Amino acid sequence: MSFHDEDYTPQYYDLDTAPGDQDMEYERQVDGKENRVRRNQGAFLSDDSTNVIHRRKDMQLATNLNDRRAYVQRKCSSDEKRRKISHESCNSVASTANALPVTNTFSEAVNSITGENSLSLVKLGKLVRQFEMNLENKELLATKMKEVNAINLQQVKSMQNAIDSMRPSSDSVVRTLAGIIKEQNNIIAGLSLTDLPESLVTFLINFVLDGVGLYAEELLMSASECARQSNRFWLGLGNDDEARTKMFDRLSEARMKLCGLARVAIGRALGDLRAYHFDAEKEMLSPPSKKRFCPATTQDSLAHEHTNEPEHEQDEDIESLKSI
Repeated sequence: MSFHDEDYTPQYYDLDTAPGDQDMEYERQVDGKENRVRRNQGAFLSDDSTNVIHRRKDMQLATNLNDRRAYVQRKCSSDEKRRKISHESCNSVASTANALPVTNTFSEAVNSITGENSLSLVKLGKLVRQFEMNLENKELLATKMKEVNAINLQQVKSMQNAIDSMRPSSDSVVRTLAGIIKEQNNIIAGLSLTDLPESLVTFLINFVLDGVGLYAEELLMSASECARQSNRFWLGLGNDDEARTKMFDRLSEARMKLCGLARVAIGRALGDLRAYHFDAEKEMLSPPSKKRFCPATTQDSLAHEHTNEPEHEQDEDIESLKSI
């Protein structure tokens, strides 16, 4: 009986199994078929020769399996390197595109980012981090932001996707500290104005502005925007657009200066208040050892120093407010 005369049923292999398992299964089937053919033909092999053949086949299978594993490892390593290089190149390009211009002044940097077609929030964040945000820089930035026509929405979407992809920390200590910071966020502490919640500072400043008649929301716009609306506030500033524009600029400048003076006053008031201490023996608040309040003349001089405006011009602004 020949090899081809024996009935043979084709075997199908699972491609999801490991390559080595497929090779071993195939070799077992071939060995079994060859042995059956030899037995039918009367050609029997001795035990020693059979063992030698099996050892050679096992060594060949092991060599093939190791070669395949080494190939898979090299391929995975090369793919990982390509992904890493691509990711680093993308980050490098994005960092270069969002880099601030080389400048030493805050005004030049603000003009460069606000003069683009769409405002980049990444550049704005780098600007705030790089320069000191004092009162003058804050007012300049607020003025320039009014001239912004559009915001880069695609960049905002990318930033939000990056934030959403960040996994929350699983560290219980970090979660506990985050909860404490969140609870203590609105508590007033410290000795300086920066420790006050900004919402409270804004409320106090708006209260002062409302008291002197400078709280109108129209003063946050530009003169051209207010003129296009032609609302009651704009029409009450004068008889014609030229007079209204002049009065609008004066009121807007007065509002800006008053905001700065209000912040300074709030900071000094907090300093004077915290100069008191609690006397445990008398069970009452004791005043500071040295009087911290400035004389009236000193306060007036400081006010004129911050506003850089003569006293008679301030009186004219107040009279103008009364006439509105």
